[in-house]
Amino acid sequence: MKPVEEQSHYDVLEVPATARRDEIEHAYPLVRAAYEPGALASYSVFGSDEVAQICERIDAAYQVLTNDEARQRYDALLGIDNGLPAVEQESDTGGPSEGPGAAAPAALDDLDEVEDEEPGDWDGSKLRRARMRRGIEISAIAEITKINPNYLRAIEEGAYVELPAAVYTRGFVTAYARTIDIDPEAVVRGFMAHFEEARSERRRGRLLSGRR
Repeated sequence: MKPVEEQSHYDVLEVPATARRDEIEHAYPLVRAAYEPGALASYSVFGSDEVAQICERIDAAYQVLTNDEARQRYDALLGIDNGLPAVEQESDTGGPSEGPGAAAPAALDDLDEVEDEEPGDWDGSKLRRARMRRGIEISAIAEITKINPNYLRAIEEGAYVELPAAVYTRGFVTAYARTIDIDPEAVVRGFMAHFEEARSERRRGRLLSGRR
């Protein structure tokens, strides 16, 4: 099985690309329940940080697939033609269908906050939330930019020591931002500030250890 960050939204919710909205609404709480506190997967297989990331991924998949426009954009990105008419995503009254999908789960609020943050504060976690909010997979960014997905994950995880020299990292972050349609100048300015700070702290640590 592919890592969860490389799975499509359909894979994450365990539904086919042709799934109707009511099928997605039915699948979401079942999949989410497997990672709730006390569930087997939440303590015997994954660590707490991993569970939190998986839950965020499940929430993002649900948000995209129960939003008509977001799902259409996502399907177009994947090259999927699910054959579903737009009206199947709405109730007979023309508005959003009632039930489990009528209101976004509270856990999705964190995904919306990304648009309200200061542009100079871009770091890996904020980039990851922005990517998920747009329904774009790491594998899609890797295919478009030709950047090794390991570097893309290192960017999102803030694993600065795993990234190459600053000139290359700057190029990777620029390409990443452009692919998910975010101002690359603002993203690079914020991310590289974190990158340089982490690298400086590492150099200071080496100097101090060398003096002992």
